[in-house]
Amino acid sequence: MVKNPVTAFAISKSYLIAASGVNVYALSLSSGGLLHESTSASSSIIRYVKINEGEEAKHVVACGDDKKLLVWRLSESGLEELDSRELPKKPTCLQLTAKGQKILVADKFGDVFSYPLLPPEQPSTSTPSTQKGGHASSHGTLILGHTSILTELILVERENRPFIVTADRDEHIRISRYPQGFIVHRYCLGSTRFVSSLCDLGNGQLLSGGGEDVLRVWEWDSGECLRTIDVGSSVKPSIVVRRTLSGGEDEEDGRDKKKKKPKGASTKIEASPSVQTEPTLVIRRISKVLVDSKSWIIFGAVGATALFYFPWQKSSQGQSPIETISFALPVLDFIALHDGRLLVSLDSNHAAKEEEPSLQLLKWEQEKLVKQENDSTIQKLENRVRSYDGPSIGDQYELLSTLPKFSIEGQPADGVEDDVMMGVDLGGRSGEKREARQKLREALSRTQGVEETGPSKKAKLDEKEDDDPMDGDGVES
Repeated sequence: MVKNPVTAFAISKSYLIAASGVNVYALSLSSGGLLHESTSASSSIIRYVKINEGEEAKHVVACGDDKKLLVWRLSESGLEELDSRELPKKPTCLQLTAKGQKILVADKFGDVFSYPLLPPEQPSTSTPSTQKGGHASSHGTLILGHTSILTELILVERENRPFIVTADRDEHIRISRYPQGFIVHRYCLGSTRFVSSLCDLGNGQLLSGGGEDVLRVWEWDSGECLRTIDVGSSVKPSIVVRRTLSGGEDEEDGRDKKKKKPKGASTKIEASPSVQTEPTLVIRRISKVLVDSKSWIIFGAVGATALFYFPWQKSSQGQSPIETISFALPVLDFIALHDGRLLVSLDSNHAAKEEEPSLQLLKWEQEKLVKQENDSTIQKLENRVRSYDGPSIGDQYELLSTLPKFSIEGQPADGVEDDVMMGVDLGGRSGEKREARQKLREALSRTQGVEETGPSKKAKLDEKEDDDPMDGDGVES
């Protein structure tokens, strides 16, 4: 059994990065060697990892439950820790800009902050910043803010102009200019439950998934939902990890009113004699993969023992059925390798046998995904992850509890706006958040259906951005 299976992957031209517990592993895709592991920088589970492979240097960025933003330099000699910064709130998403010089972090407070890859050097006589929230000490710049937990962010482009797309727990998808995040270009509205995953399809289209039984295809420039793709009937039978409401939990919001969970404790989600919810659908990751000149959409769901895929078609005519490849264990993450194969991480804590592998390679045969024996490179990573002898840390399925809004029966309910259900510390500002939500709804209702066309308005916005001294990475040009 692997106590801390791989929770996140990242890939570049030359390297594969895997996060497992507090460890980060780097593998060379060219030589097949396990370069290095870093075990001392993080004190809790690492949930997000990215890699930037530039011409001069390669950097790995990670963050997790301890709210530390970690940066390493990657070279043939291994991983060299360059920086560790404290984030003000628990992160929920991590991205790097195209040039790799800016780190974008979304958090549970609903904000997106931009951080330089490496903080500027401070004079030795300078005093530490005491600004509330720690943004100044981390050299973060606020890009935008939502009034709910942010669940996903990606970067897209139109005519070489960058935009940042953000999704939240209150069913919103927002398209904002980057780095001028205060300029809202469009909202993609129509989702009936939280949105937890986004995928840029190219050609101005976006694919979203979350708590609904469908994936939605959007034209993000106009905010129009082009069509929906039913996935609920294919995914839900594979969800084996359930959230349960025990006797100590409140039936309305599913929280334990009697005991407060110690900081850093793991919530094990499994079947029990207490009230058990129906399968909770949380789409975890959506990827578009090109295989032999044909595009495929591959996605997973939290607590599901399968991956799901279908060929991508721009039109809605003759939508192909959802294909499934099943495993004995729940899928934690997956990533597409450069040759089209997939690497899948499995939660071996649910394994019945000690020797059950936590990593599985998949290959394509006649347009079907099939299992392949792990090669020597992946086996090296499996052996290293398996050899970790520390305690199990982190909750692999916390999204099943933090994203859905539960009704009295303990089932996901739409439109619930109780701040207590948010599952996030509002820092004494719950009243402000509630008021902000109401103002946002009123503003959206006034603008719903109104196109942002007006030549004078568009010209003014274009002129405003053209005059902005910041380039696409938020750096003065």
